[in-house]
Amino acid sequence: MPDLAGRLSDPDDRALVLELVARGEREPSTLGATAHVLVAAHR
Repeated sequence: MPDLAGRLSDPDDRALVLELVARGEREPSTLGATAHVLVAAHR
């Protein structure tokens, strides 16, 4: 993610980033997957 440090310094952007990470962690299809997973998204 470009400018992650900048996004994490803004409270609203930080909340969004953390929510997206949490959603990814709760996704049943990724349980048991290795840490070597590349995620790509388009906004």
